[in-house]
Amino acid sequence: AAEGAAGGVFPRSPEGFRKMAAEARGRWHDAAVRVGGALDGVMEILPEVRGWISKHAGDRNHGVVAEDLEEQLGWLLRGGFAWRAGYGNLLDYPRRLRGVRSRLGRIASLPLVKDLEKMERFRRLWEPWHRAWMGAPEDAGLWGHGWALEEWRIGLFAPDVPVVGKVSEKRIEEAWRAMGGGV
Repeated sequence: AAEGAAGGVFPRSPEGFRKMAAEARGRWHDAAVRVGGALDGVMEILPEVRGWISKHAGDRNHGVVAEDLEEQLGWLLRGGFAWRAGYGNLLDYPRRLRGVRSRLGRIASLPLVKDLEKMERFRRLWEPWHRAWMGAPEDAGLWGHGWALEEWRIGLFAPDVPVVGKVSEKRIEEAWRAMGGGV
């Protein structure tokens, strides 16, 4: 909420901070309401997603999708996720979970092989990043790439949910290489 009340950028000087604090006083409530609304949106969808994962975790056909979703939720809902996500990303969590729900709807209505093909394509870029992140979860330098992967995941698995920004397989691959990662 502090990020939202401050307008997203914290000043570097004492005078700048005093000015920002005075301007932000009236925005604390609005920022807190927005954060609460986002968390409400998450809690509206999360039980449905968790239920699907639980139901299909041991299934020989859908188990691999359940594992993929569990990894995704592990990233999104990691310890201290609200702070680590930051104000803007946190407000976007309901859209991200709508993407998961959309994917589950497509799995129910389309041949599973369609989802598995997309998952193979996605995991080629997710797995190297996920291993790096699991090895250094406090390395904030990896977080931006994780958010880019999440956007691409939405575009790939839930085309009915709008994607924020320009994201593609090629851009993500190039960004990972620029970070010194290999695919």
